[in-house]
This record gives sequence, C-alpha cells and structure tokens, in this order.
Amino acid sequence: WARTESHWTLLIDPRDAHGRLRLPRGWSGDGIIVRLSNAAQAEHVRHSGVPAVDVETLMSQEAWLGRVVTDDAERARMALGHLLDRGFERFAHFVPPRAGHAVLPGRRFREAVEKAGYTCEVYRPGRRTRRRVGWSEQQAAVSEWLASLPERVAVFAADAHCARQLAEICQIEGISIPQ
Repeated sequence: WARTESHWTLLIDPRDAHGRLRLPRGWSGDGIIVRLSNAAQAEHVRHSGVPAVDVETLMSQEAWLGRVVTDDAERARMALGHLLDRGFERFAHFVPPRAGHAVLPGRRFREAVEKAGYTCEVYRPGRRTRRRVGWSEQQAAVSEWLASLPERVAVFAADAHCARQLAEICQIEGISIPQ
C-alpha cells in the first residue's frame, strides 16, 4: 500500500550500531507508529519531536503518545464465541510468566469463559526468582500442564508468540491441534 497508494516511507525495525531500536540520524518523518517495550525507546521516540502512536501496552500511557491497541475484552468474547460454535466446553489459557507477554488478554478470556458459566484452566508454572528457566525445562513444565488438561480442550494463547510456542510443544509431544 505504501508503494502504490501513498507517499509513505516505512522504516521497519531500524537499529543503531549497538542493535538498539533507534531512528536513523537525519530521519525526517512526519510520525512514528511504534511498539514501545522499554523506557529508553520511549524517551528516544519522545525526543524525535514528531507525533507517535504506540501499538502496545507494555509502557505507561503518556500525554505525548497516542495509543491504538486491541480491545482485549472484545477479542476474548469473539474467541470464546468461535470456540463455543465449534462445540468446545472445556477451556484453558496459556501465557508463560516472562517479561513482554501480556497477561490482560488471558485474564479477559478467563473472565469471558467464567461469565458464560464454564471454567478456565490457567498455565501457572510458579515463579522462580533469580533463575532463568531454559527451553527444555519450560517445555517439560508446559507438557506436564497439557497432560493435566481434560480431553478436547480449547486453549487460548495471549499472543502469537505464545501460540507458536504452544503449537511447537504440542507437535513435539504428539498432541493434535485441529487446523
């Protein structure tokens, strides 16, 4: 669209010599659409002096910053409706306890499920302070959780990254995921 219908120039994921997300020197854009994930990024964008819109909720809302995000409650209602239409009556929510994963979408899904009169299992591996959990340990914890779920359960993943991670673990464990 930007090439054929507009005068837009898109910079996707520009980085400086240190690998940080940064606008290039001399950049003279009219606005920024950004997914802010830390205070340094926010400060860099704010100092650019051009209007900015954040498409994530990881940073607090600031007066200088516009925000466009998904309506998590509506997304949850739509997801639940879709799953109910397919005959599911058992539900679960998956989001690993890791920075950068939004918990609100899963909370909204759980609320929608409970409001509809069902229960929703939640992946809760427990917190491990000051210790990083490796891939194989996390896979084992998720596999154990999946094995504890009832047959024919619909699992809601908080975002695309979580969904991909869950699908990979299901594939390794031989758990069928329809379509």
